[in-house]
Amino acid sequence: MSFEWVDYLRYGVLAVFSFACIFTDLRSRQIYNTLTLPVLVFALLSAVFTGRQGGIFSSVTGAILGAVLFLPGALLGKTGAGDLKLSAALGALLGWKLLLIALTGAGIATLIIVIIVKIRGYKNKPAEFPLGVILSAAAFMAGLISFYGFTPDRYF
Repeated sequence: MSFEWVDYLRYGVLAVFSFACIFTDLRSRQIYNTLTLPVLVFALLSAVFTGRQGGIFSSVTGAILGAVLFLPGALLGKTGAGDLKLSAALGALLGWKLLLIALTGAGIATLIIVIIVKIRGYKNKPAEFPLGVILSAAAFMAGLISFYGFTPDRYF
């Protein structure tokens, strides 16, 4: 598998973006527009320059899918708008197939955290766990396995 320089740049942006979102979500419980919106624009523009068939389609579909899946939670006040923008930016950066893999991983990680909290019976249960941390870590891992040769095209 040969990667173009744009692919390496996209993976680098994914790594920096994921860790920046993890840090800011843990520190301030917010994911800032100054992080998500430039990455969203970069992801869409770089998808045009990759030149692969379906590159821009996968990126736009991933952004829409990420936003639509988090929209009900944001409207009901269960998740923040930053999580919605984060998932849209990650969807644009990863594409819709890798976004589904990242969301599956984030769901499994969340389930494991809930089970541990229930089993251990914490008296002072955390009111909320920053969803952006789990989602960013899962997206980074999905990007990492893609970088090392996993192609979701075989399975979707």
